[in-house]
Amino acid sequence: MLTFALTGQSNMEGYSTPPVTQVISENILVWKNNSWMVAKEPLSGVYGGPGMGIAKTLHSLYGNQEVIRLIPCAVSGSGISQWQRGQSIYQSAISKCQSALGGQLLSGVFMWQGEADTYTQSLADAWCGLALQFARDFRTDLGNIEIPFIFAELGNDPQLPTHPFWDYLKSKQSTLVNPSLYKWIRMITTDDLPNNQQHLFSYAECERAGARFASSYY
Repeated sequence: MLTFALTGQSNMEGYSTPPVTQVISENILVWKNNSWMVAKEPLSGVYGGPGMGIAKTLHSLYGNQEVIRLIPCAVSGSGISQWQRGQSIYQSAISKCQSALGGQLLSGVFMWQGEADTYTQSLADAWCGLALQFARDFRTDLGNIEIPFIFAELGNDPQLPTHPFWDYLKSKQSTLVNPSLYKWIRMITTDDLPNNQQHLFSYAECERAGARFASSYY
C-alpha cells in the first residue's frame, strides 16, 4: 500500500474538466469527507488534476493489486509562504494527512506550486528556501523524513503581466535538484505540456503530468 499527499496550488488541485467516462479501480482510494473511498474525478473541488494520472501510472508500474491512496491537500492560489509550519493551509494539510494515515506512514509528497510566487522578485527569491523548509517540516511532522519530495517545475511562461517573474523563479527551481545535498528531492518538468495562461490546457495534460510524478517516485 502506498499513500501520497498532493500539495500545492491550482494545477495540483485540478483546473481541467474531468472526463465524462472514467475507469474506476477499487485499489485506488482518495481521502474525502473524512474517509477512504474509491477514487474518481474530481478528487476534490469540481475539476480534474494530476492525481488520477499518478495513481494509474503507479498501478502500471507496481501492478494493479497495489493499493494506491491519495490525500488531496492542494489549495488553489496558495503561495509557498502559506505552506509553512504554523500557517493555516500547512496545519490543515498536516491534520488531514494524520487523520487519513491513522498512525501509518506516508509514502511520498507531491507538490505543484510556484505560480503564486511569480508576482514579485522578492517572492521568487524566497521560493527555494521556503519550499525546502516545507519539504523538511512536512515529512518530519508526519513521521517519515526519508520519503521523497517530488515537485513540478513551472511550465512555459504564460506571458501574463501579473506574473513577470515566472521564468526568473523557474530558473531557480532546478537548483533544489542536487542529489549530493538533497537525495530525497526530485523534480518533473512540464515545459512540453500546453498551458492555458497558468493552468494546464486539458485533462489529458494533467494525466501526463501525473504519470511523470509517478515515474519519478518509482
